[in-house]
Amino acid sequence: MALAAVDIALWDLLAKSQGVPLWKMLFDQAEPPGLEAYNTNAGWLNNPVEKVVAGCLRSLDEGFKGVKIKVGSKNPEDDLERIEAVRKAIGPHCRLMIDGNGRWDLATAKKFAPKVDDYDLFWFEEPLYFDDLNSHIDLAKYMRTPIALGEQLYSKHHFDAFMRADAVKYVQPDALRLAGISEWLTVADEAHKAGLPVVPHVGDMMQVHRHLSFAHPSSALLEYIPWTQHCFEEPAIVRDGRFLLPEAPGAGTTLKAEALADFGKALA
Repeated sequence: MALAAVDIALWDLLAKSQGVPLWKMLFDQAEPPGLEAYNTNAGWLNNPVEKVVAGCLRSLDEGFKGVKIKVGSKNPEDDLERIEAVRKAIGPHCRLMIDGNGRWDLATAKKFAPKVDDYDLFWFEEPLYFDDLNSHIDLAKYMRTPIALGEQLYSKHHFDAFMRADAVKYVQPDALRLAGISEWLTVADEAHKAGLPVVPHVGDMMQVHRHLSFAHPSSALLEYIPWTQHCFEEPAIVRDGRFLLPEAPGAGTTLKAEALADFGKALA
């Protein structure tokens, strides 16, 4: 992660030195394909079912075509209740993803997999402990719902192992947790060769992943979490369910003066 900070800064400076946004430097064409957004911000695990449903419906009203909700309750039956309530509310035509953040063990996942499969989920993200490759291999053979993962994999070697074992269907590299943009591009290229879509983990730098997703042929979908957008000169904006193309030179990491001042006070 320390290397990532340096690597991202260097890519940002390189794009700024050429006077172009990072996606354009990487893509080298007039305009890339569109980039669909899905909203994670409505589905946090600490929110009661009613609040999750209301947030997902609000996301649809705002133009999103996909939502993701968190699961991983102490009682998995509560998770199934959440999934059922949201699917019923949003209907069959909206993408619905679930994210377990590694909370289920293999026995629990296999017990509930047939029930999860009934809700036409776009993916089940991190159903098991993050780097338990053997259990993911087992579950992938047992569960129809595709597995997504990657936010807790910290090198291209980890991704290679999961992809070679057919233990992941949606690859989710995070440039802040790999060694920056350089390693992210390596992982995305390998996923593209394997015919696997790349949907980056946004984390705290949606700006950088927006550029990478616009530039890379394997990525047409990106998570939306608006937490830090007020801090940046060029925030990531979604309109009618799609990210707007960034125009400013660089990787979108330039902080506003007031954000720097606020964080400086906090550090002091």
